[in-house]
Amino acid sequence: MYRFFLISFVAALSVNFALAQTNLNPALRVQEKVYQLALENGDLEAATGAVYQLMALQPERTDWQDTLCLLYHGRGYYLQSAQLANRILKQKADNEPMMEVLAQAYENLGNYQEAMLLYDKLLKKQKNPVFMYKRALMQYSLRYYTECEKGILEILRDESADKMNIATQTDLKSQQMNMVPVKAATLNVLGVMYMDMGLKDKAEDAFKRALELHSDYPLVKDNLEKLKSESAPQ
Repeated sequence: MYRFFLISFVAALSVNFALAQTNLNPALRVQEKVYQLALENGDLEAATGAVYQLMALQPERTDWQDTLCLLYHGRGYYLQSAQLANRILKQKADNEPMMEVLAQAYENLGNYQEAMLLYDKLLKKQKNPVFMYKRALMQYSLRYYTECEKGILEILRDESADKMNIATQTDLKSQQMNMVPVKAATLNVLGVMYMDMGLKDKAEDAFKRALELHSDYPLVKDNLEKLKSESAPQ
């Protein structure tokens, strides 16, 4: 979900940029057109190159840094997006889109502690079940089980999360992402945490509740099978 959101956000910047332009500089207009065509065709690498050209042609336009950061993030270059997001946040500490990008970048780079702290900051600005889920996931990754369970139970009580979806791993063997309800993804994390803690009955209950919310959830089915195989007598 995040990648699609970020690319859409870049596309929106492109539209706003096109509407605002009055500069007749031929070089600028060429790079502007390259940038827009690249986005229309999903070529983020070409769009990135065009943004560097636009930054050189318009050094006064500091907002191009945001666009460049989003493009790197959309391409999976998390080290570069983290570096840019940090630089931008030093200039404007309340830039929420950049805080979200930085949290995701840290998450993908394995810096779960910093990612968790950023999701905490974002949640102070807006109570978003997706951020709550991401924070709980970071807490699980850090083995902060008490905090993780508390956060998960809060999500499950939150009615605003009922119709929200998030992209998660399709199954244990694939890196492909699949859209699932936030509460189903949350119950999967709860089940995995209970499984790690040796609470097999609670883990099974969490996985079954996740499947009640979203029956076509291969990752949960894989986790449930793994739990059953570990519980079977040898």
